[in-house]
Amino acid sequence: MTLTKDETIRELVSALEVGRRGWVLVDHWEADLCAVGIANGAEPRRLVYVSTYGKAPETYDYECEVPDSAQPAENRQVARGENVSLTELVAVLERHLGRDRSAAEGTSLHGSETSGFVMDVVDIFSFDDGRTVFAGVIAEGPSYISACDCVLVVASNPVARFRIEGERIPLKRVQKHARAVSTIEKVDVRLAQGSMGQCKLQSV
Repeated sequence: MTLTKDETIRELVSALEVGRRGWVLVDHWEADLCAVGIANGAEPRRLVYVSTYGKAPETYDYECEVPDSAQPAENRQVARGENVSLTELVAVLERHLGRDRSAAEGTSLHGSETSGFVMDVVDIFSFDDGRTVFAGVIAEGPSYISACDCVLVVASNPVARFRIEGERIPLKRVQKHARAVSTIEKVDVRLAQGSMGQCKLQSV
């Protein structure tokens, strides 16, 4: 599909690497230059409508739809959200559309990369699905962090060990070297509260 869309939509589609995830673009909103549909390649009526109209940079509204009948034009909305980040949007897409094998196994969509790194953690937050995200700065490290085992270190003391998923790639860094990784394993984030200046996440 050739996108004659707003730059915000073209940048989003490029960052998501839709085809490599097993998703397809469906454009039922050709007149809306700030909207696009992203669907499951095997079930194109299961889709997520994404809009950037009137949004701050790298902020999105979305609606998740599923077939409501045998009629192609009849879908129903099952979830929606406003003003979500790219990381949150990717999580929504993966839940609703599914992930391809490489994403599920943590294989880099950007080629095979060494995942060794040390992150100075500046923020920790969680999603409703139980995923915990660690955001921070990596002064030196790989261009892409693949799935690997990590240790959370607070004030030089290891406090938790868990496996992270492959890195979420933002459209633009909010600051130089800013990165984010996540885990679906249960992590007691209280271990790091009040110690962000002494909190590190490192691969093992």
